[in-house]
Amino acid sequence: MEHSRKIFLTYDEQIKLLKNRGLNITDKDNARHYLEYFGYFDLINGYKDLFLKNRATEKYKPNVDFSDIVGLYMYDYYLRSDLLSALYLVEKSLKSVISYTFSKKYGEDDSKYLLPSSFDTRPHSEDRVVSTIRTMKNLIHDNNQNGNKTICHYIQKHGYIPLWVLFTIATFGNVSVFYANMKDKDKSTISARYGLNSNELSSMMYFLTHIRNACAHGHRVYTFGSDSRRPLTIPRVDLHYKLELPNNEGLNDILAVIICCYYLLPKNSLEYLVVNLKNRLEKIKKERFYSGVINKTNLRIKYLNNILALK
Repeated sequence: MEHSRKIFLTYDEQIKLLKNRGLNITDKDNARHYLEYFGYFDLINGYKDLFLKNRATEKYKPNVDFSDIVGLYMYDYYLRSDLLSALYLVEKSLKSVISYTFSKKYGEDDSKYLLPSSFDTRPHSEDRVVSTIRTMKNLIHDNNQNGNKTICHYIQKHGYIPLWVLFTIATFGNVSVFYANMKDKDKSTISARYGLNSNELSSMMYFLTHIRNACAHGHRVYTFGSDSRRPLTIPRVDLHYKLELPNNEGLNDILAVIICCYYLLPKNSLEYLVVNLKNRLEKIKKERFYSGVINKTNLRIKYLNNILALK
């Protein structure tokens, strides 16, 4: 199969290409500024789909302006910012609760708590547990070798690394895997803190790890879920039924993220997130791409209002 080549184009050539495809560009200097600042790939390839009448030829719908694409880009930028701030608090809470619960039972010395006996000991979990322990030990070793002040201090002064210290250098993904490999009883103790069962919390953590990484690395997020051939999902939980959501909604989209936050954030933090999201939605109501954004994110103000009322 022969593939078309992607060739380098100057900013002026990029603008000419877009105009030839039917995109209105009335202020060439302004368009050049955004192409320089954000890059053609991120700005145009990332956000053109809602405005195309023909994806094969990449021809734009009538009267679509360059500013429409910039507007959608900025909406997604602020959506990432709102979600990342909330997920930072989710991550901090989970690290705190998991490290407290685990340390209370297995102690603070990593040479003692990082043992297979502290985790799920069933045969089908053995390889995953060994991998988890290896990852945590490597984090300690690498950070000690690289001169991490906190890790070096604890090793030199105490001779071990408590889990609550280890979690300061662990990623959200590391902690998600750590939790998934804990004993069922220990996982249930933690998930009950959030009004969930252990499978629900484990699935939410895995799901949120991916959306958090997408936000942190500047990926497009308003289409999160629909961008993947095999989208991640969370299980249907009690809130889905209270909101009377159809079976296919709130499972792998931005609404699913808010549903996770309903359980994992305190009310004031959830309210801050929801108010920001509502303000973003109110602002883009005036834009022509509003319905397309709503369909992709599955964020509707009525859902956000109901989520707050139920918290």
